[in-house]
Amino acid sequence: VSVSRRLAAATRPSDLVARISGDEFVVLCEGLLDEQVALDVAERIRTSITGPLVLQGVEIEAGASVGVAMSTPELLASESAADAAVTLLRSADTAMYRAKQRGRGRSELYSEEMRTAARERLQLSSELEQALAAEQFSVLFQPIESAHTGRVVAAEALLRWNHPTRGLLAPAAFLDLADESGLIAPIGDWVLEQSAHTVAQWINDGIVDRSMSIHVNASRRQLSDITFVDRALTILRNNGLEGSQLVFETSESNLVENNPSVLRTVTALKRQGVRIAVDDFGSGYSSLASLRTFPADLLKLDGTLVRDVGRTDGGDDPMVRSLIQLAHSLNLLVCAEWVTTEDHVQRLKVLGCDLLQGNRIGEPINSTEFSEKLRRRVSQQLEQ
Repeated sequence: VSVSRRLAAATRPSDLVARISGDEFVVLCEGLLDEQVALDVAERIRTSITGPLVLQGVEIEAGASVGVAMSTPELLASESAADAAVTLLRSADTAMYRAKQRGRGRSELYSEEMRTAARERLQLSSELEQALAAEQFSVLFQPIESAHTGRVVAAEALLRWNHPTRGLLAPAAFLDLADESGLIAPIGDWVLEQSAHTVAQWINDGIVDRSMSIHVNASRRQLSDITFVDRALTILRNNGLEGSQLVFETSESNLVENNPSVLRTVTALKRQGVRIAVDDFGSGYSSLASLRTFPADLLKLDGTLVRDVGRTDGGDDPMVRSLIQLAHSLNLLVCAEWVTTEDHVQRLKVLGCDLLQGNRIGEPINSTEFSEKLRRRVSQQLEQ
């Protein structure tokens, strides 16, 4: 109701405002012939929605992504009124998803280029449904090192899709599709199962001890699912692992949105010893004040902050130092991502960073290669 009121206040009396799904609304504006004017209206609507909102007695931070589609004489001449309405709605929906892909909280105007991309996206979505059954997914592991001891204390599980014609695809190419379709649940469970099984094998082989933890990414949809906690704990239990050996990494946007469902799930996971990391911290979403209330254990500094650390002109050293000090004051550990040079390693240690991850520490590799490298590394450390 609050969103509907905000939309009504931001539009003209003659405009039609309708809710078409749980969190999607459509606004029909007649007489808008200029694309820039339409985008201005879209921005006004988006701004009106953005801000605190009370949902079921809990205050959350609302935001919106807006897609804009313009009717044309050619469209009306080639399709019936009903078909043209469906085409417009589909086009606006495509533009909205483009806005989400580009970082959310923005407006996008539909274009023909988007239509081509949407067609390819639909094809990829269809192929994604078959990928799990066809065993086209694999998991790579990237080491996470303690900045204090130099030991590998964790590994992040990184999903890859071995697509039959497009080659090896990173999650950025398909995870949004998986999230929208609901496939993120079975895919996420599969990644966790593979990761837990692998860590258990490393422990049984004596390559690592039980302090070794695995980092697995979790989306908002997964964390909003009431069955997620039980499924995750069952997978851990079946592989002989404890909750403390699992770290779920979630996006920075979850930190500020204060979603009640996400908070409930995260709290339930933490009660079982599972730790929570805020991924890509510093990439643009966060309110620092949210760190005080979101039940995180670890901040992963975004690579855009880390890449300039250690430069002769100081780079981002002051900002990174301040973030590390703030995190430590809140009893949070800090992991730096994108650590690619020895200068990064040495400077981040001086700045007080706790954990290091990036190609300088180790590139993502399959479980067999990871265990072999880890075995050699442990042998070298014992010889020193």
